Amino acid sequence: KKLEIERNPYIGAFGITNEEITLLSVDFTEEKKKIVEDTLSTEVFLTTIARTNLIGILTAGNSNGVVLPYNVEDYEIGKLKKFDIKIGILSTKFTALGNMILCNDKGAVISRKLKREAKLIEDTLDVETFVFDSNNFGSMGLCTNNGSLVHPSLSEMVAELEKALKVEVDIGSANRGVYYLGICALANTKGALVGNLSTGPEINKIEDILF
Repeated sequence: KKLEIERNPYIGAFGITNEEITLLSVDFTEEKKKIVEDTLSTEVFLTTIARTNLIGILTAGNSNGVVLPYNVEDYEIGKLKKFDIKIGILSTKFTALGNMILCNDKGAVISRKLKREAKLIEDTLDVETFVFDSNNFGSMGLCTNNGSLVHPSLSEMVAELEKALKVEVDIGSANRGVYYLGICALANTKGALVGNLSTGPEINKIEDILF
């Protein structure tokens, strides 16, 4: 399903999802919240993280847990505690965790800049976690429990990524040629929301690989 948020096609920057729950920016209207619920077949909750609407940039998660930056507010943590998931708060100065972590319910790959936090990430997401050299796996990829699409600059790492995430990995784009899929879309095994600039072939590939 195509979607934009306040005329912005980079909807992946404003939310994260797993198989049961989707966290979205408070900027989503009730109408668009309903579209997300129907498309992903999840419960949808509106929140902020670190007093911003950049949920997808600042957080990463799967069905087991969610990883948050050090500057998350106590009241925001309180909102998340009502869900049956683990919460991991990283002490690193790097806050764009959604850009740096690519994960599903089978594995996770993280930036080398988060190497010291790897054990906490692994414990929170409850999956084996692999540290690689690229800094922006999260923004450069989109991953579900069925498959993953990544930036072409990661093409030589496809075999390693498949081993880590335990799914098929291919190259893809959204929003008419933007390869940073993590900020262009939200997806689980039941559906996907893509930026409204996305083309038919881009959507077809997302459906083929991720569902």
